[in-house]
Order: sequence, then C-alpha cells, then structure tokens
Amino acid sequence: MNSVKFEIKRELKSSLVMGLTLAGLMAVFMLFYPAFKEEAEAFEIILNNFPKEMLDSIGINIESLFSLEGFFSYVYTFISLGLGIYGMILGLNIVGREKMNQSLDFIYSKPASRWKIYSSKIVSGLVVILIVAIIMFVTLLFISRDQMTKTLFNLFISGFIIMFFFFGLGALVAVVTRRLRNPIGISTSVTFIFFILLMMARLLENNLMMNLTPFGYFEPTKIVMNELQTIHYAGFVVGVSLLIVIAGGINHRKDVETV
Repeated sequence: MNSVKFEIKRELKSSLVMGLTLAGLMAVFMLFYPAFKEEAEAFEIILNNFPKEMLDSIGINIESLFSLEGFFSYVYTFISLGLGIYGMILGLNIVGREKMNQSLDFIYSKPASRWKIYSSKIVSGLVVILIVAIIMFVTLLFISRDQMTKTLFNLFISGFIIMFFFFGLGALVAVVTRRLRNPIGISTSVTFIFFILLMMARLLENNLMMNLTPFGYFEPTKIVMNELQTIHYAGFVVGVSLLIVIAGGINHRKDVETV
C-alpha cells in the first residue's frame, strides 16, 4: 500500500495538469457548439464542398455533426488522442522509472516479490487514470448539463478505454526494452502512428487497417449510431488486462534470469 501511495504522489501533479488541460480544451471547444448549431445550414453548405473522403478521414459525419453527440464525438476524437499519449507516458514512467534511473537493483533488494512491485505500479497507474477521468467527467457534466445522454457517456468512456490500452502498451514496452529513454517522444510517436492509421483506414474504408488501431475499435460515428454494445467495451478491457498480465509475466521471468 505504501508503494502505491508513493507512486501516486509522484504522478499526482502531472495527472492534475493533464486532466485540467484536456478538460479545459474540451470545455472551450464545446462552448462553440450553440453558435455552430445556429449556423448549421451555412456550415453544411461549406462542408459539402469538400470531398467526402477527406471528411471521412478526419471523422466528420455531416448527418450527425450538428447534434450535441455528433459535435462532441468529433471534438473528443482529438481529446482521446491526448489521453492516449498521456496513458502511454504514464505506463512507461511508472513501470520503467527504475530502469531509466538505473536503480532496479535497489528496488529489487526490498523484501517484496517482483509481482507485488509490478502490481503496485499498475494499481497506481489505474488510480491516476481514474483521477483524470473524474476531472473530465465533472467537466462533461457541467458543459452538457441537462443534455447528458447515454451516447455522450459512451463516448466519454471510450476515451479512457483507449487511455487504458496505451497505459498497458507503455507498461509492456517498459518491460521488454533494455534501455528506456524519452518516454514523451516514444509515446507521442507511437500514439500518432496509430491515429494516422485510423485516418488512412477511414480514407480507404479498410476494415483490416481499422482493426489494427485501438482508435478504430471505438469509432465515434459508430458510438453515436449506437452500433457498439457493452460487450464490445468489456471485451477490449479484458484484452488490455491480459496484455498487462503478460507484461508482468515477462517482467517476472526477466528478473529471475537477471538475479
């Protein structure tokens, strides 16, 4: 428990900064919605002049864009990108901090099993993710007020499932790499590659490419049209949980070999 508290304290400042920053961006963008809705006809004429393929690649669906859920889904696509980047940074930092500081021998000299050390780091990361989620959910409740719907909630949850995926991926990368440097650079590059893959999959209407990126499993358009069921979210979370367990197993075996 002490190690969990220690890790949370280490990441608390950055989590508050990230949560407030993304919540602020979300609120600022949503402030434009009333004016955007009032000028819907003018905006629709402008958007119809663009090629459909271009609009699809950046996630604009004219049919739903002018509803609250449709507008939020477009804005939240980019918020999810930020959540993904921070999620991977978090996974790399929490699991790989001692590797970066070259202090693995010190932490493994403590009277605690490798699994306990690893699991405490994962729990700490999940608590940090929860802190960011609470900040952003309170912001969403404030800006949506009495217009909060199941679709808005599902869109919100999808962003944090994506964050959870990148957190797990960051933990795995931290475990398997021999030397770990520049978590921000690694996280930004990897997350943008997945996001660009999403845009290409939309442009080419390629389902295979869509399935190769976590962003593709939670397409905002599908969520707005209620095409995703609860089992879809649960299945993805279970898959990411297995990824984290696999990373823990690799970490345990590597430590035994090192010792």
